[in-house]
Amino acid sequence: MSRTTKNSQLVYNLVHPRPFSWNEDFLPALKTAGAEFEITSWNDWLENLRKSDSDSVKNPSRKFFGFWEEMARSDRKTAVSFETKAAEERSEAMKMAQSLLAENYVLNLVKAWTAVW
Repeated sequence: MSRTTKNSQLVYNLVHPRPFSWNEDFLPALKTAGAEFEITSWNDWLENLRKSDSDSVKNPSRKFFGFWEEMARSDRKTAVSFETKAAEERSEAMKMAQSLLAENYVLNLVKAWTAVW
């Protein structure tokens, strides 16, 4: 989202204004919603992806294999956070956005995924 003013151009990072932890929040919520999967270390997951079918149509994660490898090499200990206050002031949707873990959102995601798969 970009807004030009008389003397400057404002640029907003469009990130969800209610962040959460993938490992501590989202994965447990998926399990609670009934998704069945094994949680592995990042390196084990990457090795499993490396050994998996390289056809990106059958295995879409393979499209991002180079990106995942680079993430594994980087220092992922530093959390990145974005300030969304200005975007929320100018966007009703940003201001009203609920946490993705609120209500039954994850349960509804799992239901939708299992209906398709």
